[in-house]
Amino acid sequence: MVHQLDFGGRQLIKNIAEQLEFSLSRLPIIKGDAELIPLGAVSRHSTSWIGAQQLTGMGALQTGTELTFCHRLKLSVDKSYYQLSRQVNEAHKIHEVLVSELQAQYQYLFSKTFETGQQPVLMAAKRQMIFEFMAKMLKSRGYPVIPSEINLDIDRYFGKLE
Repeated sequence: MVHQLDFGGRQLIKNIAEQLEFSLSRLPIIKGDAELIPLGAVSRHSTSWIGAQQLTGMGALQTGTELTFCHRLKLSVDKSYYQLSRQVNEAHKIHEVLVSELQAQYQYLFSKTFETGQQPVLMAAKRQMIFEFMAKMLKSRGYPVIPSEINLDIDRYFGKLE
């Protein structure tokens, strides 16, 4: 899901969290209506995530928290109720600000106006811009620049820009 985020989406979530003065540890992943919250520290090791958009209830237990999803499925997790409810509330607030920010930016998107004849030109320009950026980054770090591999990565991670 991280790879499907809009380019810079993770950075935007981080910026919103900083504006709201939230902790930057355990930031949620937000894509559309989905709000994924990590139960552990986000690192190179695996951690479990919960979908807060499907969470319909929470209750404190002696040793953790009981979560209810879709009014039916119950799950007990080894995390304090206070900490988990704070993470869920922060994710909801970040999601609200993110949606309002994207709606404010939407008024400046003109690509829908030029869909008829200019759409292929715009897509080719976007692809070329991403290609040049990736080639420059590889070259600056001393890696070989192989155009076919860059195009494959662009198709794999950003989808075909067509």
